[in-house]
Amino acid sequence: MFRKKGVSAVVATVSLILLTFGAVVIISTFIVPLVRDGLNEGTECTDFREYYIFVESSEYNCYLEDAPNWLYGVTVGAGSISKDDENEIEGLKLVFVNRAEESNSVDVFANSPDEGSGVGQVRRVDENLPLEIPASGESRTYVYTSDEQIEDVKVIPLLKSGRVCPESDSIRIFVECSGSLTA
Repeated sequence: MFRKKGVSAVVATVSLILLTFGAVVIISTFIVPLVRDGLNEGTECTDFREYYIFVESSEYNCYLEDAPNWLYGVTVGAGSISKDDENEIEGLKLVFVNRAEESNSVDVFANSPDEGSGVGQVRRVDENLPLEIPASGESRTYVYTSDEQIEDVKVIPLLKSGRVCPESDSIRIFVECSGSLTA
């Protein structure tokens, strides 16, 4: 007969244990953090999906033709969320979309300096107030100056992690203001 040589049971068992231990180390070192971080990024915006809304009952969701420019007023409200979640908010992005579906955006941050009333800039109705974001349960009115007609405005939450969340709300601006967009 042929001489058969094999691996002893002890060597085979030790080899399987070392192979299993190596697989566990690789999985825990590389794969678990990759999956954990990916899931965290994917759910990071979940709590802010409908956080910012346009307060449609506001008298300031309107436009004024102030030749040669247009002034657009929008009132943004913030929903109620936990203090921890509120601390994750860094600001909001207002996206102004014209008839040709082209857009311009302005980022508004907590305690940001007033941008002013130049074309492409946003300010508060009361020009003496600083530009800031609404806290949970509050609302703020912003005035945007444009050199073209705007039809839609979108609001997007901005997080301290640098993440730009999906659109939270949008509003169509088609009503002419009955008053002034300055206080």
